[in-house]
Amino acid sequence: MSVALRDKTGTLEGKVWDRVEELSTLFERNDLVRVKGKTRMYQQKPQLTITDIRKVMRTCPLKG
Repeated sequence: MSVALRDKTGTLEGKVWDRVEELSTLFERNDLVRVKGKTRMYQQKPQLTITDIRKVMRTCPLKG
């Protein structure tokens, strides 16, 4: 599964290779998420291999 992770600094491509069915049910498009993973360079661009991704419930305004 591929996901585009965005913040005010830009976009990072993320890939989920394991537990795709399980993790894909935990968030929807445009949700605020918390991810765990490792970065590596792929075709001269950073890519995140995601090992866990969870929807974050926004209870207070985000800073930054």
